[in-house]
Amino acid sequence: MEEESEEKMKTYSNDSMVFVKEYTLTRSTLVEEHTKIYNKLVKANTIKGRKLNMIELKYFERSDFKKLISWINSPSFLQQWSGSAFEYPLTESQLEKYIENANNNLAETLVYKVIEQDSGDVIGHISLGRIDRKNKSARIGKVLVGEPYVRGKGIGKKMIREVLKIAFNDLQLHRVNLGVFDFNEPAITCYEKIGFKKEGLLRDSSKHGDEYWSQWEMSILENEWLKIKNDESLLK
Repeated sequence: MEEESEEKMKTYSNDSMVFVKEYTLTRSTLVEEHTKIYNKLVKANTIKGRKLNMIELKYFERSDFKKLISWINSPSFLQQWSGSAFEYPLTESQLEKYIENANNNLAETLVYKVIEQDSGDVIGHISLGRIDRKNKSARIGKVLVGEPYVRGKGIGKKMIREVLKIAFNDLQLHRVNLGVFDFNEPAITCYEKIGFKKEGLLRDSSKHGDEYWSQWEMSILENEWLKIKNDESLLK
């Protein structure tokens, strides 16, 4: 019989949206609980009826530090959002280093804030890192829909689509990859709908408390992007 372990204060990135909840769960019920949380948020946002229009990506700047810090409210949340890139609590000095060599024509990392065009509000964060111009590849990371009122509205898909436009159209890359924890089934489904393919499972690749988490590596290639980039149904 599979041994079950308790997990406390687990955070979860779902369709690039992050949910934080205090609970104690066994591993066998983790996916079911996350799906329930996701469905409740989708239903709640549908009832509100607020229609979100277009988003745009702009370079993440010092004036955006405080808002991002306000979204990162626990050590576990920080670890799932950024891996080992930062230490809790997230500080402006850490973010200074984060953007120190970013956002220029030769940078290996492009860091963006996500703006809802109608309101002008900053609602999220995303980065395109490990840009390798020789091998024409890059990696999407630090994906976060921060504002609660936009969760469950497909903003995660739009964010990924926008950063893929930069990768393939502007930088003319050939391959873009990302990593997602194996229990995050809604996010995996989101990425697959956009065109990402599973490449392999990094088993027990991250240690969280007394438990190890596994991570799927996924990627999309230039020719795959060309086939789907004009398909608006992927944003629904």
